[in-house]
Amino acid sequence: MYFRSCKKLQGEVSLSDSIETDQDGNDLMLMDVVGVDDTMLSDLQDREDSVLVRRLVRECLTDREREIVTLRYGLGGRMPRTQREIAKKLGLPHRKAGAGKARRSHRRARLTPCNSAPQRV
Repeated sequence: MYFRSCKKLQGEVSLSDSIETDQDGNDLMLMDVVGVDDTMLSDLQDREDSVLVRRLVRECLTDREREIVTLRYGLGGRMPRTQREIAKKLGLPHRKAGAGKARRSHRRARLTPCNSAPQRV
């Protein structure tokens, strides 16, 4: 009976099994070798944040503001661009591309119904 129960567990390996022992007698466990930090929760949070940002950019900004933010931060799989590059493309002084963008975004966040979106802390 004992051998039958052992045979069932023959293919199973525990993460706390010792692989080898060092000179000081400390065991090297299997979990030390294959252990990976669990980042699933933070990955899901990042994905939710990304979806929220895309939705707010789409719903709360004008077309021009949306273009500036998209170019600056590389949304939609594009490479992020500098304020100089954005200003050159849109025909603006480079300081306007950054300062105006920040001012308009802040003003819109206070005045539009888009600020009813869930806030993250």
